Amino acid sequence: AERSDQHAWAEEFGIDHDPTALFCESNVFRYRPLRGVAIRAEADADHIELARVRAAAGRCGVSIVESTAAAESAADFAARLVSLGVERVRVLGSIDPILRDAANEHHIRLADDPVTRDGRVELQHYVREQAISTTLHRYGNLIT
Repeated sequence: AERSDQHAWAEEFGIDHDPTALFCESNVFRYRPLRGVAIRAEADADHIELARVRAAAGRCGVSIVESTAAAESAADFAARLVSLGVERVRVLGSIDPILRDAANEHHIRLADDPVTRDGRVELQHYVREQAISTTLHRYGNLIT
């Protein structure tokens, strides 16, 4: 998984690139780390998956806040969710409806899909894509 993360970072997430390669317009894609991500490990979460998401967040340079079902209830975590200053919650295990409701109320995205070893897929949870388009012509003439 770490090798896949390194490859995905070097080839996609860590560089500005223009996959369109148009001569008349620049369409640069780049990725910026989220301000913060909460990792919520429910009682049925796999400890290997927890290590995996920590490594992925670290590769992206994202600060994380961790919460486990052993340390606090879903209701307690949901009650303090808005005060954490996170843009996303990476949920491991079965999601509690209380947490889903709180995240929806505060417009915080829950990423509850399965954890994957594929860096191209997993790293997307910790970055925001930006597209910057620049016209390289004016009135039909290329700007040089």
